[in-house]
Amino acid sequence: MDETVTTLPPIVGHTSPDWDCIAALWLLQRYGGFVEHPVRFVNTGTPNPELLDAAAAVVDTGREHDPARRRFDHHHDATLPSATMLVWLASKAPAWLGPLIDLVDAGDRGESRGGADMSRLVGIHALLSSFKATPHSDAEVYAYGCTLLDGIAASLHARQRAREQLASCLVWRSADGLVVALEGGDQGVTQAAHE
Repeated sequence: MDETVTTLPPIVGHTSPDWDCIAALWLLQRYGGFVEHPVRFVNTGTPNPELLDAAAAVVDTGREHDPARRRFDHHHDATLPSATMLVWLASKAPAWLGPLIDLVDAGDRGESRGGADMSRLVGIHALLSSFKATPHSDAEVYAYGCTLLDGIAASLHARQRAREQLASCLVWRSADGLVVALEGGDQGVTQAAHE
């Protein structure tokens, strides 16, 4: 049997990837249909134009924002949000990823919203900085970031499922939202609970 090996075009980010680059690539691989595509990194100052032209998608580099061509850079236009936010807005990634996307966007833009200031001290931004302080290849940095993002996404998804389950059992909520009545398990009893 003769098997033909097809090489998929890469998705491209920049060398020494930061959270914006990592999260944008991660979104493309996990939710954008690029799971099988290899990831490549280019020098932001002098990117290889042939690699950029041949890429299936380019994030956080390339000085181009064109979602139809899957080009998601924001550095040439101060009015654009981060590459991660651009990819998320153009993708079918779930809404429950919003807090994570907001944190990456705020961190990349130097803003404090979403807990970005604290993240730079003891959160995901600090973890990435610590990891990058020792020698690692761009691929290793990306893999490390993806592991963290996968864990955070799993936690956010579990929280969303729990909220949906709670909402399906909710029969009454006090005006201040602190006391709720839930439909009780098999007994069908209504009980009060604090959130």
